Amino acid sequence: MPKISVIIPVYNQERFLSKCLDSVLNQDLEDIEIICVDDGSTDSTYSILQSYASKDARVKILRQENKFAGSARNLGLSVASGEYIHFLDSDDYLFPNIYKKIYHTLKENNLEMVKFRAKVLDDETRETQIHNWTELVSIVPKDQFNKVLSFKTDAKFLISLPDTCWSGMYSLEFLKRNNKQFNEFRVANDTSFFIQCIVDVDRLMILDEYVVYWRTNVGTSLMDNRIKYYECQLKSYLTIADICKKIPEKQAKLIMNQQFEALMYWLKKWNEELENTEKYDDFKNTVSEFLKSLDLSFLNKKVISYWWCDTYCIFVDNVKKDMPLFGYFKFKTYNKIKYTFILFGIKLTLSRKIKRGYKYYKRLNKRRYKKELEMWYQHVTGNFLNLKHPETINEKIQWMKLYDSTPLKSRLTDKYAVRDFIKEKIGEKYLIPNLGVWDKFDDIDFDKLPNQFVLKGNHGCGCNIIVKDKSTFDKEEARKKFKTWLKTDYAFTNGFELHYSAIKPKIIAEKYIEAVDQAAIDYKFICCDGKPILCWVTNKYLTVHKRGFYSLPDWTLQNIELKDGGAELDTEGVPRPQKLDEMIEIAKTLSKGFPLVRVDLYLIENDIYFGEMTFTSASGAAAFYPDKWNYILGDKITLPEVETKKRGAKC
Repeated sequence: MPKISVIIPVYNQERFLSKCLDSVLNQDLEDIEIICVDDGSTDSTYSILQSYASKDARVKILRQENKFAGSARNLGLSVASGEYIHFLDSDDYLFPNIYKKIYHTLKENNLEMVKFRAKVLDDETRETQIHNWTELVSIVPKDQFNKVLSFKTDAKFLISLPDTCWSGMYSLEFLKRNNKQFNEFRVANDTSFFIQCIVDVDRLMILDEYVVYWRTNVGTSLMDNRIKYYECQLKSYLTIADICKKIPEKQAKLIMNQQFEALMYWLKKWNEELENTEKYDDFKNTVSEFLKSLDLSFLNKKVISYWWCDTYCIFVDNVKKDMPLFGYFKFKTYNKIKYTFILFGIKLTLSRKIKRGYKYYKRLNKRRYKKELEMWYQHVTGNFLNLKHPETINEKIQWMKLYDSTPLKSRLTDKYAVRDFIKEKIGEKYLIPNLGVWDKFDDIDFDKLPNQFVLKGNHGCGCNIIVKDKSTFDKEEARKKFKTWLKTDYAFTNGFELHYSAIKPKIIAEKYIEAVDQAAIDYKFICCDGKPILCWVTNKYLTVHKRGFYSLPDWTLQNIELKDGGAELDTEGVPRPQKLDEMIEIAKTLSKGFPLVRVDLYLIENDIYFGEMTFTSASGAAAFYPDKWNYILGDKITLPEVETKKRGAKC
């Protein structure tokens, strides 16, 4: 009879399997068997196992279709013949010459089970890290190491030991006598197995020894799948609850309080990961129904913590009032949710912060766009958003973001694709010459570019680098900037400008024209379906930029101010441009067919240059002063007829 049976479930572990097997075969205890259960691997795992088995008779191979680690461990356990069992994961490995010491400790003390320490190895950084959980230092009092313990007398801290099966070794006779088996969940089968074992153990020792290197940050690790198969964690919890029905109430409550807190930890973690994804609604509904079905009468008010009460209230608005915890939704604002709950007769209120930003909006389910846009608008402008009957220019821009973000708008917002439209509508002479277009920075052949040029991202705002001298151009810095810019979807950087999402990011190079770079005046024509309404002019001659709005075609300075901090109100005005009539005709031509668009032009000496077409100016959050202009301009916009109810449902 082998002294130790090492059971290793293996699935597609060609990267780490040899390291694992070598660490077992080279142990100072030779009288062992190594049962490798190939769980339907599709890479070279099985060939590696065959190679080891052909060289060492201690290596035995079992094969099954992919049923996951719990099933594989059960299969290995069914044929194991060693006095003691160690379940080892195939991406972990052993400390040298440790098995003999563990075996003698088990044998000499007639132990049913031991638990031991482990080191954490980060596979990405290749660094060994300290983790209090695997080190046991935050769990086990110093005087409890290397001492025979029993669940009957020492349950309070035994239940907090690591629930991983690889961090312990078990008597085969103990496992068979008590009919211990793994649940065949895809993940989270360790925990229920640990609880099964711990509640029946009479002779256990916690060893002050390092036995396993636990590898983390591995794409194939079981830990990485935990969030994908969160329902397994819920099933595991119910399994443990069933186990606790068969043991004394005092110990059962200890376990259930500890397990409920652990469950809340995972739910909090998963909620943060899934909150802005398409999976979130199903996740929240499943967890909500699960929590509502639980009997929480075991809860001990001495161990209840605020953080998990907060997590609980995320999922459960109302539960039975005769339970110790009665939680319900109170109030939601832009950056926080407030909950009120009654705990053992005491009323408490908690706030949960919401971190809204690019990542939050990028990961949102489309069905939530409308609600989130309303909250964003109120937060930015201080006003409620009326999407059913929009009146102001800002409200109508928000409406068009949701319901009129057309492919044509995406094409004309694309700084490269718009060039063909300009050529067709008004002629190539109004375009700044293009020098090239690339999908990524490393594709650019800078030797073919002139000494001066401008690099731009075609798909967003502010993605510009002006190169006035190629010999001093910092390519590395530019590469870093474009790496970030090209990964950014500008639809979600400032209030759901959704037409940006359809633009495929590219890098374009344009001819550097010093006069354009230093253009003192920008002319931005606000147009409604081929009719220029106002010309928004930024005067950069002065130290402080000044902005004015001019009626068309008479060029009368209007008393309009934008409170955005970008420029001061221009009270003096600028002269009527010599080519205003031509610019107006260009704006008319380009804006025809669009309820609202801003056409930006430069006038350099006698030449007109096209800048861009903007369909959601200031993202529809411009602070007009006096506010009547918000309504005056809004009245000029005729929204297209679309099926807003149907489209809105998608948002």
